Amino acid sequence: MAFCGINTAHADEGMWTIYNLPNAVYEMMQREGFSMTYDQLYNGENALKNAVVNFSGYCSGVVVSPDGLVFTNHHCGFEAIRSHSTVEHDYMLNGFFAKSYTEELPNENMFVSFMVEQKDVTDKVMSLGYEKLDNKKRDELIDSLENEMTKEAKKNDSTLHITVQPF
Repeated sequence: MAFCGINTAHADEGMWTIYNLPNAVYEMMQREGFSMTYDQLYNGENALKNAVVNFSGYCSGVVVSPDGLVFTNHHCGFEAIRSHSTVEHDYMLNGFFAKSYTEELPNENMFVSFMVEQKDVTDKVMSLGYEKLDNKKRDELIDSLENEMTKEAKKNDSTLHITVQPF
């Protein structure tokens, strides 16, 4: 005799950035037990958005400790893990655990960035003739705009970088 237990789960479709969460989705989240206010998502020093990071420019992650421990997906750190592995220390197979900061393995080309602010720049982009351009020229326009805005932002804070993304 065999017994098989099956758990099922329901996953709602969609993916939203913290800044474009539709009201209907927020209301559904509240019905499901989410207790944060809309303001707690976005505003203030302790807002949820402050824990979400861009991981090395190609992944997302979340800060889970006051010391800056970041969780992300395995594929985001795969190459860094592989680069530290040797025949004697196969971290891909056996994993790695640092008992202290001094035992951590540095990853020089990895970084996290935090979103400080989000602004709608659609009007600015469109005023520059975006819709009349081919894809190559559109990319060049966006790159130019990012560079211009980053240069301006760095006058106040040299650590800032601007990214223009459609959504």
